[in-house]
Order: sequence, then structure tokens, then C-alpha cells
Amino acid sequence: MKGKPWTVEEEQKLREFVKSGVDIEKIAAALGKSEASVRSKINRLKLKLEDDNNANFQLSSSSNLDVEGELPSVEETLKMLNNAL
Repeated sequence: MKGKPWTVEEEQKLREFVKSGVDIEKIAAALGKSEASVRSKINRLKLKLEDDNNANFQLSSSSNLDVEGELPSVEETLKMLNNAL
């Protein structure tokens, strides 16, 4: 389910909160958004939260995925997942 779109003002407030080191719970409450929505927007805006390992997902250095090249096909991805199990 999709919530209401972010306004330019909300995005600016989010940037200020993140820059100031405000935690996700407080940001979500202040903006009237869910924590998941705030995390998602932080990731889309490529913002970095201090001391929050879940906010910015990065591939580990041991990954076989070449992030500079093309994305793998669905079949290749399924094979990689199967091999990981």
C-alpha cells in the first residue's frame, strides 16, 4: 500500500534531521510517516544515517555481483540464491 507522496518541504526536513543525527523513530513521528517510509526515502535520496546499519544497504566486498556492469538476469539471480542455500 502506498502512502501520500513526499512534499519538497518534507524531503528538506528529512535531510536536516538526518544531517543533525536525529533517529528514525523521531523523524517518522515528526513527519507523520512510517519508519519504513522514512528508511526508504533516506535510501532513495542516498543519505547516510549515523550508527544505523539498516538505513543504507551496501553489497559486501565478497559479492559476485558486478555493480558497475549490467544487472544479472532473473535466472542468474535465482541460481545465485539457490547456490547460497
